[in-house]
Order: sequence, then C-alpha cells, then structure tokens
Amino acid sequence: MLNKKINVLIGYDQQLIADGVAAILTLEKDLNVIACIKNDQSVLQSIQKYNPEIAILEIARWPRHYIDYIRKFSAILKNTKLLIISELLSHDALVEVMSMVNGYLIRTCRGEKIIEAIHALMKSDKYLCSQEIEEFVHNFPENKNHSLTRREKEILSIWLTSNENSEIADRLNISESTVRTHLKNIRQKSGSLNRIEMMVYACKNNVTDFEMEPVCNNCKFCCEKI
Repeated sequence: MLNKKINVLIGYDQQLIADGVAAILTLEKDLNVIACIKNDQSVLQSIQKYNPEIAILEIARWPRHYIDYIRKFSAILKNTKLLIISELLSHDALVEVMSMVNGYLIRTCRGEKIIEAIHALMKSDKYLCSQEIEEFVHNFPENKNHSLTRREKEILSIWLTSNENSEIADRLNISESTVRTHLKNIRQKSGSLNRIEMMVYACKNNVTDFEMEPVCNNCKFCCEKI
C-alpha cells in the first residue's frame, strides 16, 4: 500500500515567496499542496474545509493584529499544525508566537529546511529553525541552578517530545502524579520556562539524559553532546 501523502495548505502575504515554497513542496513525492491562498479570513475557512496536516503561513511582518490573527487560528484548529515562515523575531516575540504555533522558519533558510520542518512536525509538536534558535540562545537568560537529577533528565527528555504526562508515566513506569511533581521541580530549577524555552534550556545547558534521543532536530546545532 502506498504511503498517504501529507496535505499542505499555504497562506501568504507575498505571493512570490509562496510560489517558491509551493514549487519546492511539489517536488516531494510524499507532499501534496492542496491550496495556496492570500492571508485573510479565507485562509482559516480553507484550512477548516480541507483539514490539512500542515498549514504554512508566510508572514511578511508582525503588526500587532497578526498576533491576534494567529491566536484565532490556534484556538480553532485542532488537527492542523501551523508552520510560520517569516522574519527573525526577538526573544519575547518568539516566546509569544511559539505558544500558539508548532513551527517557525526564517525566510532566509534554505529550501530543504521547509521539508525538514514538515517531516519533523509530523513526528513531534514543535520545530524551530537553527537561525532562530541561535538568536534565542544568544539572548536567553542565564540560570545558575542546572542540577537536575537523573530522573528529572529522563522526564525532561521525554516531555520535550511528548504532549501527554501519561506517555511519560507509561514509558518510565511511574504515576502521572509523580511526573507532575518532577516537572514542577524542573520548572523551579530552570526558572518556570515554557516548552520552547525549556527545549533551548536543555540544549544549551546539556541537561538531558545521554541515553535519550535528541530533543529536537537542531540539537546538534545547540550542543556538542548529542
């Protein structure tokens, strides 16, 4: 049986960039571009109609109303992952945007990064391109307490690639309440970071368990251990 193609919808501010993205995607046998639509209310309606696995939104700039635009998307969409292609964002802006979307690419990235991001999002919840991670790490606040226990490192490694505490509990054969307690302790030690910040924290400070898989596709960029 042939593998099912990944359906992708593209919303754009600049058609030239969108056409380039579509041209790259159509060369991939496992990807299917189902629509290419200018960013307005019709994009959300089209996503709901076609129900693609991935929606790529090319955003030229970030006026404040676009934050509300993306927030509306994330509140409504349940089965579609949002991948943004836009400019380099500041630390604070990226934290806000990444709380609402699944992936972020800088428009100066190479074309193959789009393919990499799509396949990564089909396997996990978050993707951040290396250029944005470099900026994020450079401006990331230092934290003096990196003394995670071995169990906390195991839980952190799994948590960064899992959406459910129950999955962590099953894999480590512990209760969900124990998982929640460990996560609370991890947040206290790392400064109450959100998921994307925690990913960068883990990479930057080399705190994940050495037996676990890399926490993101860019770990080799962020730390030498993996």
